[in-house]
Amino acid sequence: MNKPVVHVVYCDDIRNEMGNKISLMGIYDSELVTQVFPVNLPKLCAQIMVKFPHNALPKSTLKIELLNGDESMGAFELDKKALSQVVPPKSGEDVPKDEVSVNIQVNFVLSPLKLEKPSTLRVHCHADKKLYKGNALVLRSATSQELALMGLPQIIKQENN
Repeated sequence: MNKPVVHVVYCDDIRNEMGNKISLMGIYDSELVTQVFPVNLPKLCAQIMVKFPHNALPKSTLKIELLNGDESMGAFELDKKALSQVVPPKSGEDVPKDEVSVNIQVNFVLSPLKLEKPSTLRVHCHADKKLYKGNALVLRSATSQELALMGLPQIIKQENN
């Protein structure tokens, strides 16, 4: 690994467990399909893990941002002082230096989340003026075929004239 990697898990809930564990509940793949828009979701979470090679930790700035289209849903930032306090783990006999990495994890919880129309959530990580992108989550309405397969009625919106 020679450059940072951004990995995002979108899910319904993130729970802190005993023993310094985290549970992710209701994990989405690449899409969240809803019956109709607008939709009110009680909660949507994004667990973001940015993995930096031991020699590529940003020196001046780090900003991790969750976006809905171009609109910021939230951001996490570390300045030069905070980044200087991040200590990479030591390599040893069992772990060669080129396999040592620093993981920075950020959790975003959007509660409630109202979406007026289909959209795409994405993550941008700005590290020392370089942009790294995470995987996206497409939020869309189900097709009539998908609704039929799920045994759900098709909702027809009537326009007011």
